[in-house]
Amino acid sequence: MVFSRTDRIQIIENIDKITDKIEIVVRKLLLFQVEIHKNLREGIKEIADLNEQIGVQVHDMVVNIQDNFQEVRENIISITNLRRSVREKQWELQKLNYDHLQDFHAFRYTETLIKNLMEAADRAEIFADRVFILVNKYAL
Repeated sequence: MVFSRTDRIQIIENIDKITDKIEIVVRKLLLFQVEIHKNLREGIKEIADLNEQIGVQVHDMVVNIQDNFQEVRENIISITNLRRSVREKQWELQKLNYDHLQDFHAFRYTETLIKNLMEAADRAEIFADRVFILVNKYAL
């Protein structure tokens, strides 16, 4: 499949936005050594694992867009469902974060970390939606 220059640039820009969000999370984890409650730490790991699965689906979607639109549609559905799982886990963790008594810095750090992980999943779903538009544009 040959895409227009504009569409190729859009694909690259969307991938860049996803990796930018993940980079923020990684840099914060490396830079700040904040003690996070065990339940929150395990939940954040679950969201990170879901984001990893989303990353695999995004990769497969980009590879499949060259010649297998049916697989692309399945990747898009998978990304959407995984993002929903991240959203559910995010609200569960935000409630846990509010329930635990901790200092303000730990609270804010945890809240921001969860939010950034959610934004990475959101960016991936936005990208999947845009790829869906491209698939329909070029499939006709």
